[in-house]
Amino acid sequence: MNGRQFPRGGKIKKIPYLIELKSEEPFAFAGIWDTWRQGDKLIHTCCIITTSPNSLMVNIHDRMPVILNREDEAKWLDDIPLNFVLSMLRSYPAEKMEAYRISNFVNSSSNNSLEIIKRAET
Repeated sequence: MNGRQFPRGGKIKKIPYLIELKSEEPFAFAGIWDTWRQGDKLIHTCCIITTSPNSLMVNIHDRMPVILNREDEAKWLDDIPLNFVLSMLRSYPAEKMEAYRISNFVNSSSNNSLEIIKRAET
């Protein structure tokens, strides 16, 4: 995820971050998808749902993806009542996450190594 800095003059400078769970376990975002037709063409669409940033993310961005708790992942994919879905749309606890600046090498698809996620020197 790219964070923002606002230097004098108002131009936004993007700063890349690696954001992960402290446990280093994989995690799932809340998202929605749909398939529909436009004439003869089948269109597949998807969207990651965002929420307000937690205290870790607030200095990086003004929103963050909804990260599902492990016990809610299967429920998210099931047919559940709207009030239960809405209860899952919250910021993930900041104390379970970490974020650090990484190199600008991540901005080029030609860079394909673990070097891109090493901590950047500040």
